[in-house]
Amino acid sequence: MRISMKAYASAAIAALTGASAALSCGTPPPTSPPPPPPDPPIVCCQVIDRVPCPDDPCNFEYWIVCYGRIDGLPLFESNPMPLFANQACACAVPPLPPGAAAAGASVVGLWFTNPLNLPWDPTQIPDEPGFGPFEPVGPKDNIRFQIDSFFDIYYQAAGVPNPPVGADGNLSSVFTFSGPGQIQPNVTFNIYQCLRVPRGFPADLLCPPLQEGTLGLFLAENGVVGLEPSAPGLPPIPLPAWVPGDGAMYKFRWYPVSVPPSCPPVHPGDLNNDLVVDTADLGSLIANFGTTHPCP
Repeated sequence: MRISMKAYASAAIAALTGASAALSCGTPPPTSPPPPPPDPPIVCCQVIDRVPCPDDPCNFEYWIVCYGRIDGLPLFESNPMPLFANQACACAVPPLPPGAAAAGASVVGLWFTNPLNLPWDPTQIPDEPGFGPFEPVGPKDNIRFQIDSFFDIYYQAAGVPNPPVGADGNLSSVFTFSGPGQIQPNVTFNIYQCLRVPRGFPADLLCPPLQEGTLGLFLAENGVVGLEPSAPGLPPIPLPAWVPGDGAMYKFRWYPVSVPPSCPPVHPGDLNNDLVVDTADLGSLIANFGTTHPCP
């Protein structure tokens, strides 16, 4: 996949450099920025939780996937800044593999908050202060086109011969939230994605053997996308001025998927999955005493 940049190169430079007021929504930790390609990948993708879908618990589950650094550091930290109405923060991760989509998996949402720290409902998870709620970007959207251009260049520089491509032909799955707003200081985060999958879904479809991918943070201003920088206080990097290895973009390898056992409950006695064992769980037990679970 080769994408020409000439159509918007001049506009990108004008919009994201010089007198632009844009800073960045988030940057890698200053102590350990992402290595340039083709250094070893330092991010893995892991299924950390699964629960039955409330609307169809017998046939579908929600799976939570975490993108995190294998050295234990957070992927990103916030860069405090105002987010204006003409700006949007964008997070891009690899697309759902076509085999997973064909088997019935779909993406429900993306956020930066660890859902295991909250009462579990993927439609009601608040994000980190100043971030979200994220909305998916359509496959034909110009923001998605520009981010795919970053991904394409990165894959070439990293020597990835067969980068992941989604069923819609795109290199990325993109989520954004727009201003006005305020990015708060001292917020560190990983990336979490929620998938809806059929019960019995084969986990290896989420982990193509030997496949490598990339992910990153971006800022769009007036529709023009720049990559978030490697350090706070700097403007986003426009595509024509970008050198692979600079900015808030990581290369990673899909690791073997280890799927935790199905819920409920995640914790013994926690029948309503709110991470607390209390009288509400006792009431649920009494109300359902003597009944059988509808699922086989």
